[in-house]
Amino acid sequence: LRALEIWNDRWKRSKNSKELHRLMPNVPHDRSHILGCITARIMARLRTGYCSVASFLHRHKLKDSNLCDRCLDVGKHRVETVAHFFVCKANRPHSTAVLVDFTAILGHRPTSLSEVLDVNLYLSKQINLANSIVKFVECTTEFCFL
Repeated sequence: LRALEIWNDRWKRSKNSKELHRLMPNVPHDRSHILGCITARIMARLRTGYCSVASFLHRHKLKDSNLCDRCLDVGKHRVETVAHFFVCKANRPHSTAVLVDFTAILGHRPTSLSEVLDVNLYLSKQINLANSIVKFVECTTEFCFL
């Protein structure tokens, strides 16, 4: 118990990974045994934006533009973020299906992607939400997470 208190104290004082600390104000509990290692990794990367969306790749100088390639193909200019990826018209059949899943799991239509990805908001529904999100990501085959 004392070790957990010390860990929590260090976690709260840390200046590293501000995005992760905003999402998880306390020491994150390991849910990989519940979600599975790959699912837990995908969820963490989607929550922090550390995945192969154009905005991340561009910020790290791995891509020339932060714009969504699929939207550019139809004459639109939209920055590709994780949230955009879930609503991009190019992914419409899959994004409609995942929205239906989210609504069924939560009992209401989510107002934002951050509501669905929030670690602490829906603890009891997190496995179902994670499975739905991973199914969506696998169907679109856009991201590389491994």
